Amino acid sequence: MWILVLRPKSYERNGKNKLAHKGSIINIGKMDAMRWIEEGAARAVDFYVAEGGAVTGECGVVAPRLHEHAAQVLQGMTITDGPARIPFEKTLVWDGVPLRSDLITAGWKLLDHWQAAIPLCSYTELAANISTPEDREQTQRVIRDLRVPLYDTRLMFLRKCSDTERLIDMWNAEQGKGDARLAFLRALYTVKPIVCALPTVWAGKE
Repeated sequence: MWILVLRPKSYERNGKNKLAHKGSIINIGKMDAMRWIEEGAARAVDFYVAEGGAVTGECGVVAPRLHEHAAQVLQGMTITDGPARIPFEKTLVWDGVPLRSDLITAGWKLLDHWQAAIPLCSYTELAANISTPEDREQTQRVIRDLRVPLYDTRLMFLRKCSDTERLIDMWNAEQGKGDARLAFLRALYTVKPIVCALPTVWAGKE
């Protein structure tokens, strides 16, 4: 039975003791799963997609502006508000873009191989087409060529490490200088983390 773990719990699989971290989605025997649910240590998976194995590491959500709404949509997940940051081993920064809850587990799993996974804003709109000439000029000085796609920073899966923490710190510092999407590109091209560019459908777009 697939369950979402609400607090760290140990369990046995194939004769070996394992630790289920808070935020993980795992498949265990129905009797054990029901006992964990009764104890308040887990909840049954409903709209989460749990196929393909368990999610590793502590997962949580940062919702800068929609904390109450996030708590309703993502029941059982650890959710904080405030500015974008990476307080968990695997953090989803969600700032109001339509949320494909059926893809959340896949997002967590991508972070086993990538430092960040972020959907593109569009397949046609480029950095050269937005904001002011001054903003584009300061961006071009950093990234050289503005003929690059933009990332939808309202939905970001981020693995906690020095690169991603530096990325978010630099992005936060750059945002007051113009369009947030161009600010993100400047931070991205400076820090150079390993990013998986997700299809626009991840942010509820066609």
